[in-house]
Amino acid sequence: MRLTLPACVLTSEAAAIVNGWLLHLEAVRGASPQTLVAYRHDLEAFFRFMSDAHEKAVSDDLLAAFTLRDFRAFLSALQEEDYSRARIARALSCLRSFYHHLRREEILINDAAASLASPRRGKALPKALPVTDVESLLAAIATRPADGWVALRDKALTLLLYGCGLRISEALTLNCRDWPYSGPLMVIGKRNKERQLPVLPVVREAMNAYLSRRPGWRIGRLPPDSPLFIGVQGKRLQAAVFQRILVNLRRELGLPEHTTPHSLRHSFATHILQNGGDLRAIQELLGHASLSTTSLYTATDPAHLARVHALAHPRGRK
Repeated sequence: MRLTLPACVLTSEAAAIVNGWLLHLEAVRGASPQTLVAYRHDLEAFFRFMSDAHEKAVSDDLLAAFTLRDFRAFLSALQEEDYSRARIARALSCLRSFYHHLRREEILINDAAASLASPRRGKALPKALPVTDVESLLAAIATRPADGWVALRDKALTLLLYGCGLRISEALTLNCRDWPYSGPLMVIGKRNKERQLPVLPVVREAMNAYLSRRPGWRIGRLPPDSPLFIGVQGKRLQAAVFQRILVNLRRELGLPEHTTPHSLRHSFATHILQNGGDLRAIQELLGHASLSTTSLYTATDPAHLARVHALAHPRGRK
């Protein structure tokens, strides 16, 4: 992941410093592709703003000279353009991390960004779908007009997201060798954290039906290093393609606007919780590093909290 900006915005020396940090994030810190893309966009916006504000290309000397007022002006510009607090907080986090790296590597020192306070962020509650909406989606996605194997692929992917609680990025980075025809599914999540997931019979049945019709299948086998989910051109399926399919089905079925691949993951966790699932177990299944992240699902189901309170409180048992 490289930053490519015109010489009038960023000098070659400064670009080399920035790209060195992005390479460090990718090769040493193991940052995800999504994080690298997000940080690249944040840096591009920052350098374009600073280049315009100072009326010259951002050089290594200017990187060291930016003041607290400069950083505040950039964040104010984002706010004026109606960027969300989460987006502004991410940009600030990116700049702090960048300048911390420069100090640690003894490239240059500028602690102005570190002294800025992050905008307060409210935690958005996960938006799950009712069980009936998930069932309607599964029924529609399996019968929509499409090549036979494509319809099987979309049904299998939908069931995998909902039945195993995968992120769409986790599902689409799987290769054929990763699919277990028996036993649990091993997934590499954020921060390269591996987790083991049980596979429901209905999910395994849908996946096996798709794989038996997937192009490239020969004598019961698929190329091990080939993508598990492919598009009609035979290349790895892109998330945007599946997102468009869900958008079209959402409109046809009158489903909520938050009917997205990620809402299937939220639905997985919420429905398990509603049926008496343990919060710690759900944390493991989702691959959350902190239980506080998983606990957001309890806020979407007050009835579950009431049941736990009644069962756990000493006076509630009487």
